Amino acid sequence: MTDMELLHDCQLFEGLSEEELAKLIEISAYQQLLKGEILFRENDESKNLYVVIEGCLGVRRHIIDEKDDTVPLSPVIAEHGVGETVGEFSFFDDKPRSAEVFAMKDTRALVIDPRSFLTYTNEFPKASQKITANILKILIYRMRRTDEQLSVALEWGWEVRGFSK
Repeated sequence: MTDMELLHDCQLFEGLSEEELAKLIEISAYQQLLKGEILFRENDESKNLYVVIEGCLGVRRHIIDEKDDTVPLSPVIAEHGVGETVGEFSFFDDKPRSAEVFAMKDTRALVIDPRSFLTYTNEFPKASQKITANILKILIYRMRRTDEQLSVALEWGWEVRGFSK
């Protein structure tokens, strides 16, 4: 499958014409990561949006172990495979990265930088509206999934403390 075919099936680019998608690929770059390599760290100032073309990216947040505050823990809180995106928050809100993202295996990603995307939006305003709407759908899906995971974690926490339903 070509990159164009893969990206055409990607939720982020749903509804784009071939011309719109081809131009977006043209203004973007690619980044190759080896397994274990860090794409960006929590609190980094980078702003790019990434789409996984090959491989898998893991997302982790650094927390401190309650029993030993000198031991940082870095649980993987999400995995994003082919066709999925990372970096949406900083791409749009211009704030530092909220988590660390790393390659769980050798990975290749399409890189969309905000300045190029702004130029693209001037040339293809309807396409940029579709992409923005698609990102909103992706983020809503992730929030719903996070709500479910949080509910399970809270329920488990109450059960551990001896409370039942």
